[in-house]
Amino acid sequence: MSAAPDDMRVSERVSMRVVAVGVLSALAGLILIGSAVAVLALPSSVSLAEAQSSLRNAGCTVRSFPATSAFHLEDFRKAVKYNSFPPSNGDHYQWPAVWGFYPEPVDPRRLVHNLEHGGMAIQYGTKLSDESLERLVAFYARDRNGVVLAPLPALGRRIALTAWVVDPEGVVTKGRKGAGYVALCPRFEEDAFGDFRAAFRYRGPESYKYPPEFLEPGG
Repeated sequence: MSAAPDDMRVSERVSMRVVAVGVLSALAGLILIGSAVAVLALPSSVSLAEAQSSLRNAGCTVRSFPATSAFHLEDFRKAVKYNSFPPSNGDHYQWPAVWGFYPEPVDPRRLVHNLEHGGMAIQYGTKLSDESLERLVAFYARDRNGVVLAPLPALGRRIALTAWVVDPEGVVTKGRKGAGYVALCPRFEEDAFGDFRAAFRYRGPESYKYPPEFLEPGG
């Protein structure tokens, strides 16, 4: 079945914007490579509580959702009902998405698997301004490890940050389900988004077997 006209216009708009903004991402990536900047396994100096306070001060709402399960789906046709929007925990497809910057929405059944590995997702509505999108892409490009950046039309003008954290104190223990965290923000705020990245990344249920070097862009 073909997409409805409105959906097609949204898709075309996002794709055209990403082509232009993608140049910024590529250039930023080259700068990082040329400078030999490493930002993989540095311990976070920002606690979850501090990050949540920073986000709320920036106008975001932050909620946690107890993880329901972590079953790996082999049949991609199976639908999954999640307890948060965007999805932040629960059953997911057996193969995660490749880490990186996407021009189209990423299936949540893949993306939740990325969160289980300790990564984070940044998703933005297709009504986000071009200026805000450029700033968001530049933020992503400065530290891409363990991050998926993608559009999510249902967000409108908002930006969502999601992560699956096994322990608020940063103690990653095998077998614990933890909780999904969702920050919904009306705008891009670099300091607050940086605090989320510093506090929530690398704390997933399977971070004990997927250290930061396993979450490199393109992998």
